[in-house]
Amino acid sequence: MFNHLKLKIKLIALLIPLLLGLLVYSIVLLGDRWHQQHDAALVVERMHLLKEASSLVHELQKERGMTSGFLASKGLKFGDALKVQREKSENQLGQYMNYLEQHKTKMPAADAIGRNVATAQSRLDMLSSLRTQVDGQSIKPAEAIVFYSELIK
Repeated sequence: MFNHLKLKIKLIALLIPLLLGLLVYSIVLLGDRWHQQHDAALVVERMHLLKEASSLVHELQKERGMTSGFLASKGLKFGDALKVQREKSENQLGQYMNYLEQHKTKMPAADAIGRNVATAQSRLDMLSSLRTQVDGQSIKPAEAIVFYSELIK
């Protein structure tokens, strides 16, 4: 039956499987490229999150040190410096929170980074209470340091 067909139809019949193969290969290749682009965009987002988080961590580390000195001196030292540092920490915390709010749809809560962000957020929510205890000298220096260290971790 194939012998009775015109040459043009025979060529088309031979080319169709090749064209279908190329089409399938192209679709697979495009899907792979899309996944690569998606993964690269996710890396960029995570790097921005890391930048914001590391800036916050830096300010909290300075606050932790001043808090230790303030508590160890029974409030006689570092009082003014601690207030200034808390303002810096709060400014950085605001930037961090704004970043999270703007990018919350790109941060799946189920992955490890999302869980770490949620854990940090719950500890950040307790920061105000800790500061009140520090101001009232109602917390031991070691307890405050542990709190800050866990938050920074």
